[in-house]
Amino acid sequence: MTAGFWGLLVVLLARLYFVIRWKAPTDFLGATALGVLGLVFAGAVWPVDAIDGYLGSINLWHLLRNLCVTGAVWLVREGIFAAQDHHGRGQSRHPMVFLGIVVAIVVPFLCQDFVPSTPRYIPENVTQVPVFVYGTVYMGALAAVALSVIRECFRMKDSLPLRVSSRIVAGGMACIVFACLDEITFMTIRVASLGSPDQQLFFYATFPITFYSGVAIVAAGLGVPPIVRFYRRLVDRGYEQVIRAKDQEALGSPNRGLWFSKLTVRAAWLGFRPVASTARTDVLTESSPLTTTAQPATSRSGKPFLERVARLATEIAQPPLVLSLLLILASLKDSLGALYAGLIASLLMCLIPWLAVVVLARKGRLSDHHVGDRKQRRPVMLWTLGSSVLACAVLTLMGAPVEVWALIAGILTGIAVLILLSPLWKISGHAITLGGAAASSILIFGWLGLPFVIAAPLVCWSRVYLKDHSGAQVVAGFATGVIVFTCSYILVTA
Repeated sequence: MTAGFWGLLVVLLARLYFVIRWKAPTDFLGATALGVLGLVFAGAVWPVDAIDGYLGSINLWHLLRNLCVTGAVWLVREGIFAAQDHHGRGQSRHPMVFLGIVVAIVVPFLCQDFVPSTPRYIPENVTQVPVFVYGTVYMGALAAVALSVIRECFRMKDSLPLRVSSRIVAGGMACIVFACLDEITFMTIRVASLGSPDQQLFFYATFPITFYSGVAIVAAGLGVPPIVRFYRRLVDRGYEQVIRAKDQEALGSPNRGLWFSKLTVRAAWLGFRPVASTARTDVLTESSPLTTTAQPATSRSGKPFLERVARLATEIAQPPLVLSLLLILASLKDSLGALYAGLIASLLMCLIPWLAVVVLARKGRLSDHHVGDRKQRRPVMLWTLGSSVLACAVLTLMGAPVEVWALIAGILTGIAVLILLSPLWKISGHAITLGGAAASSILIFGWLGLPFVIAAPLVCWSRVYLKDHSGAQVVAGFATGVIVFTCSYILVTA
């Protein structure tokens, strides 16, 4: 399970890079993220008893893990439908169907007689009718969604990498369906007292092997398209380097790195042969008809260096990502056991609203994932505020370090400022965030918060350089962030 967690985490980081860099679909990114979170709740990183201890020791970890898995499989299904829709063959599915599945799983769980945390939750409590209904509904819904994924996977008629990926995903989903049926069988014979204890143990022991094998296979399948895309871009870059080097030779300036570039392209050619073309084939031969009239190779991006730096700073220092990092670090300052507070706050206050914005931007309902149109900012901020209120409610029940509460107060005040000012003036959200992060990091961590202070001017400059904001909007945002987060910290910790 631990190996599967780290493998899925690598796939998640790769997916995140492709979403930011090349605007890849976000459904599979969300599925991978939920899969990683589900494995965390399953005990892949920390023991289940420790995780559930922070959640009230009522086996809430089991429900959260199952909801993450269900959401992940659902998003894989939606991603495949979206791929089919791109070619006019798919079907749309209403999100209320998924909400109904979630409600059907959660309600029986809440109706049980709660018992202390245990890693063998289902075997020890399946005789309770609500627990049996909860487990059966969850497994049945998961199997039904997985079956719909398998059906759509075998309808995929696109490029070879997508077909290979869909077949691998279908194999993993088949394992999950088998595991679900196995678990339903185990719960049924356990409740009805059928079969011998050895037979019951066989069904119980078969489930984790088939289920987590299916998860690993699905993760591998989801990793095929981004790896192939990255590989193809690497090959294209190799061809560009060869053309540039041979052009320099034709102009009379020998390039000693030509042999290495050609070796790279030859190795790539043997590993994965792209679509044949005369231009690419000629590059591999010494007799390529390159003369002094050949067109020089151009940069892939074609952007000035400073613009690339500014764009990179803007993308890396997006407010949800910066605030999530700050919340997690602030929770760790108290103790390792308080990490749950930072994770919950970052998830509900930053990452979920951010993913929603990314999805809406991809669908064209928002101007971009930075919400450059100030008229669209108020609805986004109101949605974020609602999600933040939910985070506060959860953390109030579970408890959180005072440093986390100080950051939450600053974030909520910053959101209120954006809601009030955005219809009138496009104040910089990046600057508010970096100003608040710089002030809060110094107040919480002392000199260890210097990286946030150093990053703040770079990010503020990038917003002006890219002409997303004026200098006044950035300066006002930075000053607002410093004042708001400093006052919030002083008031909360006083």
